[in-house]
Amino acid sequence: MKDKVLLITDKGIALSLLGFVASLPVSITATQGFFLLGLLLWIVKSAISDQQSVFSILQSAIGNRQSAIKKMDGLKWGILLFFLAGILSTIFSMDPQQSLFELRNFVFLLIVYFVGNHVRGIGELKKLLHLLISFSTLTALIGIGQALLGIDRAVGPQAIPQTFSEILILVLSLTWSLVLYYAKGKEQMILFIEAVLLSTALVLTYTRGAWLGLFATLGTLFLLCLKKRLPGMSLLRQAGMPVLLIFLYLLVFFFPRPVAERTQSIGDVEDSSNAIRLFMWKKSPEILQDYPITGVGLIDLIPIYDLYIAPETSPNLKHFRLGHFHNNFIQVMVQMGLLGLTTFLFLWFNIIRREYKIFCQIHHSSFIIHHSILLGTLPAVAGFLVSGLFEYNFGDSEVVMLLFFTVGIALAVERINNHEQSNRL
Repeated sequence: MKDKVLLITDKGIALSLLGFVASLPVSITATQGFFLLGLLLWIVKSAISDQQSVFSILQSAIGNRQSAIKKMDGLKWGILLFFLAGILSTIFSMDPQQSLFELRNFVFLLIVYFVGNHVRGIGELKKLLHLLISFSTLTALIGIGQALLGIDRAVGPQAIPQTFSEILILVLSLTWSLVLYYAKGKEQMILFIEAVLLSTALVLTYTRGAWLGLFATLGTLFLLCLKKRLPGMSLLRQAGMPVLLIFLYLLVFFFPRPVAERTQSIGDVEDSSNAIRLFMWKKSPEILQDYPITGVGLIDLIPIYDLYIAPETSPNLKHFRLGHFHNNFIQVMVQMGLLGLTTFLFLWFNIIRREYKIFCQIHHSSFIIHHSILLGTLPAVAGFLVSGLFEYNFGDSEVVMLLFFTVGIALAVERINNHEQSNRL
């Protein structure tokens, strides 16, 4: 009976993972539904089996804290401490009920291990990546169609162009890594066309922060290529490809007139959207001074804007009334205080350290697909963080779920590679 239940849960998890990936660029409701279904099946599986999981580690912490602590790596500590900071921020919030409702989003952190633990092999991982890229390309076509119909900024199936653009840069990171370093022949041509369509849609969102995130993605890809030469590939070709991409993207951003005008406004402090960002960031220390430890809570910040920002804005900025601070780190500092900001930084430090460690430790003799996928995951994080200096993209559930999927991919590659290496011995 136990084996039959485990078989059912395994199949259910596989199907929920498939639905989760397909829904990521399309529907937040479907994405969350498939993830919660997979999470429930994972809990059931962990309860009836001896498999090591994040749930069994937390469970063992109740009975044997010393043993549990030994099993907690930096990434798990980062997730746990940030979640605990969120709980404290909720308890001391200006509006505990609203904060408690928003705290539910912290469960998305478990996507990292949901993906990392349940991708069964490199073949399944490739299928999931192709599925993600294909569905994202369909949304890119929607965005391009919107532009052709005269809509000012492409939004795809999303509500706002910022969310659409953030999804595109994450998918582009994975797509270009496969195009440049793994795919051959027909597969490479299809992926290249998809990358061009994704790039076109990204340009048409006219989202400057995401454009900067794209260059951060390609720059990180270049630095990783300098760090380690891939099997069967010269360093010149390996490092030269992202440089060529950067050059081509620069041509796109600086020559078509509407795009060039938007690009040139990035550093314009007189631009109203830039000016209001700078003013909000300038006022944020005053909010921190009043709510230093746990912040104002996980709430919409319009009341904070009305209290601290609106009274002192210049006349040309009076039309703004914003519920977030257009910067991940300042947003977390205001909502969760210094405790939240510290754990937030600790979380990202451990995500970057873990992904970089995996990239460096994958053996030269490993399959090229392992290296190629990892060359798409860490640049995705870099693009997200740089874009998050100008947008509160950590508040977009669609974007965060996709980002944690890329982190889970890195853990899955590590697990699969270790298994394949042990089989060779």
